[in-house]
Formats: sequence, C-alpha cells, structure tokens
Amino acid sequence: MEDILSRVVINNNIIGLSIVLVIIGKALKNSPMIPNYLILWILIIISISFSLLTNFSIQSFIEGFIAVSLANTYHQTYKQTKEMYCDISFNKTKGN
Repeated sequence: MEDILSRVVINNNIIGLSIVLVIIGKALKNSPMIPNYLILWILIIISISFSLLTNFSIQSFIEGFIAVSLANTYHQTYKQTKEMYCDISFNKTKGN
C-alpha cells in the first residue's frame, strides 16, 4: 500500500478535475431535485469514474478520491471564509 501511495502525484489533471467537480457540485447544490447529502456521493462517483476511464489502476482510483477531496476542501474553505466575513460584518453593523 505504501508503494502505491508513493506513486500518486498531484498533477494538473487532479487539480483540473477538482475545479470541474466544484462547478458540478455548485450546480447540483442549486438543483432542487437533488438532496444535499447526495451531492458528495455523486461527486465521488464522477471523480473516480473519470479517473478510472483515463487509466484503470489503483493509482487512478486514489487520484480520483484526491480530486474529490480537494474539491470539497475548496468548497468548505470558501464557505467558512464567507460565513466568517459575514459574521464580522454583521457584528460591526450591530455596534459590538
């Protein structure tokens, strides 16, 4: 297992796929037909499927999982930063 993980490299394909996944995730979030809890599972399936289509191997599976993890990290970082900024702005307008 350690040998497989040592061969995984975060390359442009993983970064590009993670950005596409963020966009797909945002579109799914805005869709009223898809429950929020399914969005991550859909992104995992898309990411791993795309990675396995390019090269069917354990390394590709791991790269697909890394891509969806990066997409989730991008989204959560943006979301938490936005919430923090809104909280700071709200407290300034309240006079606290």
